[in-house]
Amino acid sequence: MLSGPEKKVLGADTAVYFPAGSTHGIRNVGRTRLRYLSCHAPPYEIEELYRSWRSHEGLVTTGG
Repeated sequence: MLSGPEKKVLGADTAVYFPAGSTHGIRNVGRTRLRYLSCHAPPYEIEELYRSWRSHEGLVTTGG
């Protein structure tokens, strides 16, 4: 998990809050499937976010 300059390895059944507008991300470094739930307020269309990411070279994304 990345939040600004902070990096942490988290285990199962962990909840994380990222403030609006913050730089953040997740990456699976384990051998099992990563499952996560992402909640946003206010809501937005996730497909729009995926499209905006495509304009950044070198950014690896899944979904969308």
